[in-house]
Amino acid sequence: MTISPLLKAYSILLVLLQFISIGLLLLIEPFFSSGLLLITQVLAVIVGVFGVFSLQLGKFNIEPIPKSSSQLYTAGIYKFIRHPMYLSIFMFFSPIMLLTINLYSWLIFAVLTITLLAKIHFEEKLLQQKFPKYADYKKNSKKLIPFIF
Repeated sequence: MTISPLLKAYSILLVLLQFISIGLLLLIEPFFSSGLLLITQVLAVIVGVFGVFSLQLGKFNIEPIPKSSSQLYTAGIYKFIRHPMYLSIFMFFSPIMLLTINLYSWLIFAVLTITLLAKIHFEEKLLQQKFPKYADYKKNSKKLIPFIF
């Protein structure tokens, strides 16, 4: 699978926007909530860890472009959702956003949300090109939220 320099640049831009948005939110807002919202954040960390370790550390990729050595993984948490690490990010920051009235934080969260959705869209197009069985996998799993979306 050959990736054009323009698509590679787009991939890098998405990763940069993601990490800049996360970094800014962590600087502006408190890291953790309390009560049920804290439980959501703990679950978010668990979902992210399961996502990373299901793929094994050496096969984890922050770019939406699949590595040449990558394989389609459909077991574990990936049996239910195709993007557990993105779900983890949403789950972690959503409680923080519920408690804030800071307009800048909401704008940054909007940029993060749009960026992650763009990464998912871009990544799924490439995965479908790379793996013929990806279309079947999409039929049997959800994109981001188990049993819903």
